Amino acid sequence: MNACMSAGVSTDHESLSTEDAIERLRAGCHLMMREGSAARNMTECLKAITEHKLDSTMCSIVTDDLHTVDAVERGHLDDAVRTALKNGIDFVTAVQMVTVNAARAFNLDREIGALAPGRRADIIISEGPEDFKVLSVISGGNLVVEDSKLIKCYDKVEHKACLLNTIKLSKKITAEDLMIKVDKEAKEAKVKVMRTLDWIPITFGQEAILPVKDGVVECDLEQDILYIAQVERHGKNGNIGKAFMGGFNLKSGAIASSVGHDNHNIIVLGTNFEDMALAVNRIADIQGGQVLVNNGEVICEVEYPILGLLSDLDAWELASQKKILNSKIHELGCTISIPFMFLSFICLAAIPEYAVTDYGFIDVMQQIINPVFELIK
Repeated sequence: MNACMSAGVSTDHESLSTEDAIERLRAGCHLMMREGSAARNMTECLKAITEHKLDSTMCSIVTDDLHTVDAVERGHLDDAVRTALKNGIDFVTAVQMVTVNAARAFNLDREIGALAPGRRADIIISEGPEDFKVLSVISGGNLVVEDSKLIKCYDKVEHKACLLNTIKLSKKITAEDLMIKVDKEAKEAKVKVMRTLDWIPITFGQEAILPVKDGVVECDLEQDILYIAQVERHGKNGNIGKAFMGGFNLKSGAIASSVGHDNHNIIVLGTNFEDMALAVNRIADIQGGQVLVNNGEVICEVEYPILGLLSDLDAWELASQKKILNSKIHELGCTISIPFMFLSFICLAAIPEYAVTDYGFIDVMQQIINPVFELIK
């Protein structure tokens, strides 16, 4: 922590516990209390203020990976403020943590974060601390929400050509491309599996023995060990990184997405190579999005045509499509509540402990490693 601060880091949003929060504040780091969809850590972080009486002016509230469905059904930072109020933060302090404190952390308090001359007129009018319901929204001086209803119509944007058609596979992906091959004489393989927690997408390692058939290491649904791969999609090198994944409990089919921190290649998880290959190729066909495939058929999909990351749909329609997609995945046994958001973090080779990139299986401390470390003949 001290080394990071000495290097110039001034804010941090990765606190998972009260102890983490205290460590940041005592080091002079601005504490961002995260309350997203994949990680809800604010309740523990708030104890640094409510129980340990540390200075709230060095704290702000952030979302970090907020699911579309949560944004529509629960709210955005207004929902986080309600959580803060329920956990003993007084009304003024809670509001400061989503306005002026955040602005000061980025040296933007001369432009935003306060109701004062010269600041941008981004204003909400809400009910009091009892429920903090947002009634009206003024954006840049213009009334856009009145009586909790959107009154301004936003036309669909004409996108520049460089933002579209960005999925550039070097070739159509086949089932064989996704296989982890070993010596054909092997009967079993000792492998390293990365397994995600079910409440936050942080991975840890696990050793397992998997069967080998005709030189291909097979997954094992009984052990909840699936295939996972990342396919380079920017037309740079055609790399495919492969590994084994636990924690999702998918019992059939495959899911793929063009949203994956921080490289945003195509990440695919599945129980068989054929469905995985179809899912990857379907992502390329629709030029980005999230797809569910089962038994050789595309079951459900949501398109993200802008950079393979964004949708032109309004929040309500997008949330509706996402709910259907997630429910279909849950029907196939997946126990992760928001599977695609968790999947996007499995690409992130900067957080503990394991990940997969287009270059291969990543141990964050050692970098690229082979998921197969011993063969049994």
